[in-house]
Amino acid sequence: MPKTSQQFHYKNNRFQQLRGFCYTVQTGSMSSAAKKMKLSQGAVSLQIKALERDLGVILFSRGKNKADLTKEGKMFYAYAAPHIYGTDEMFEDFIAAIKKEKSKTINIAANSVSITHILPKYIRQFETSNPDANFEIRNITKLEAMSRLMNNEVDMLLYSMQVNEIPDELDFIPVAEYKPVLLMSKRHPLSKKREIDMQDIKRYKLLKLDNKFVTIPNFEQVIRHYGLQTKIDFEMGNYEILKSFIREEIGIAALSSICLEGDSNKNDYCAKSLEKYFPNILYGILVKKGKKHHGLLSDFIKMLKTDSLIDAHIGLNQSKK
Repeated sequence: MPKTSQQFHYKNNRFQQLRGFCYTVQTGSMSSAAKKMKLSQGAVSLQIKALERDLGVILFSRGKNKADLTKEGKMFYAYAAPHIYGTDEMFEDFIAAIKKEKSKTINIAANSVSITHILPKYIRQFETSNPDANFEIRNITKLEAMSRLMNNEVDMLLYSMQVNEIPDELDFIPVAEYKPVLLMSKRHPLSKKREIDMQDIKRYKLLKLDNKFVTIPNFEQVIRHYGLQTKIDFEMGNYEILKSFIREEIGIAALSSICLEGDSNKNDYCAKSLEKYFPNILYGILVKKGKKHHGLLSDFIKMLKTDSLIDAHIGLNQSKK
């Protein structure tokens, strides 16, 4: 009789155990996972305990309100998530694929910056060979967009991302890179300086968007480190609002150089590099890992992967005085 590598408990229920584990990670708690699976919390807890016993590791550090992954749990989730979500959604994906073949609509979630400065170029390019394509574009926050993508409410996302904030269950495909700049009126005293440091910025009014709209990586950490204070904060602002205040010489702002792309008033500003303090801003699309794409959506994603439509390294107006 051949020797087996290991005898697992509840082999016939392995798929359900993996679902319980992955949904607990996805929803943040066993109770939420149980609701999603239409089971009792106790049943999900038993599934995970059986899985831990089979694997010989602890997957969660259990707290009062939520279950946090251990190091081994994170490793196992990276292995399990693409398989379990792919299998769990196989029938839904097949039905959706048939509909997508007949559908000409691509659903995209993005923020106002991506919608204004990046998407038009790609959509214009795509429509030259796909004139019947339709797009539904949703202007929502990154957090809400990720939730909708996981629930199959949108096809793809377009946002600025840092490597450490990309969820394990999503693939990130970079499409454009921009520089961090300090934007000011061309008449501002700092426009005459060749290089800007944080002590220079401290002397003037610094404007800032709400944290969920800031695209510069590590922005909050850096300004705290150097003791910078923002003078005007906008709860629901955008780049255009900031630039109107800058144009009127009310303040200065640390922004992505994307904000100058296509701006007819570009000559009213002076942009100084902040690359000494911040990394470049990387924009890209996010799609569900392991998910098959069909029809026009598949063609659109292929174009994004292969075409370089944007010169992201915008020249900065560096004064030589």
